Amino acid sequence: MKKTLIALASIAAVGAASAQVSITGYMSAGYVVATAQGTGAANGGFAVDTSELYIKSSEDMGGGYKATAGMGLGGLERATDANNGYGKYGLYGHNFDIKIAGPMGSIAVGNTKSPDYASGGLGGVGVLYYDFADHGNFSARSRRDYLTVTAPVNKFTLTASHQEAGNVTGWGGAEGSTSQRISIGAVTYADGPIVANATYFTYDNEVAKSDGTSSNVMRLAGSYDLGMAKLGSGYQKATVTSGGTSTQFTLAASVPLGNITLGAIYGSREISGMNATLKDSNGSYTNTGLTANYQFSKRTGLTGQYSSYDGIKTTANMNPAKGSLALVLLTHSF
Repeated sequence: MKKTLIALASIAAVGAASAQVSITGYMSAGYVVATAQGTGAANGGFAVDTSELYIKSSEDMGGGYKATAGMGLGGLERATDANNGYGKYGLYGHNFDIKIAGPMGSIAVGNTKSPDYASGGLGGVGVLYYDFADHGNFSARSRRDYLTVTAPVNKFTLTASHQEAGNVTGWGGAEGSTSQRISIGAVTYADGPIVANATYFTYDNEVAKSDGTSSNVMRLAGSYDLGMAKLGSGYQKATVTSGGTSTQFTLAASVPLGNITLGAIYGSREISGMNATLKDSNGSYTNTGLTANYQFSKRTGLTGQYSSYDGIKTTANMNPAKGSLALVLLTHSF
């Protein structure tokens, strides 16, 4: 028995020596107040707003290949998340992935909830602490299990991905259910201050002539770093099987001024052609956002944001009030 324990301990020691493990995290706390779209009711207060802990591991496999794995935990926020049940259940799984990368590219499997593409992704140039998908009238996002393959070609990176669109994480995602699966092709160009991306989605399990069933999505985004400022723009057009479309567009800029970075963003959403359950939402909507971030040090800062957005019409409320979000947060990473 003792020999077995010694052998197991030796194996564990060898494994630990050949891998690099890091624990990092991020926390923010402060005051947040929001005016709800539709009703115009305001609510807010002090709270821990975001707490995330990441465990990351990497291993040199030789021959220029490297294996990495990352696992995230969150859930110390005071409030519950009505869409996902987070908060009231304590700690929950955040983004995670397992990746093997080498000279020819990479292959990765995992689960993620990406930022809103138009306002929170590449074209948003990192302006908003909260993107419009969380507080505004851009598309809602869901967690997705994925298999992604990338390949570098000169200054381009080609990406192919297959994803399950259901909210169920872990084993048994969309397999055998009616959730839509997604096939994705993308190309990203990076050359000095210029970064640009084009992405196309196609969906399976389509319900014919439905306002709520996705058919395809086209995305374009880019940013340019001038040094004195960073400019970005994002575009997304989603088409449902009824023929209706939701077109989203943003323009953003951020300006570093020593320890202070100022940012501004304008967004629009045009919904048209919906003729069934979402026909009342047809119309044009806009978003604006201003941010300021002061860095006390490399890891500690103070963030302020104000965002205003139109409420989307519904059958119950054809004249929704304008919504807004304001926050002041002390942030720290480790």
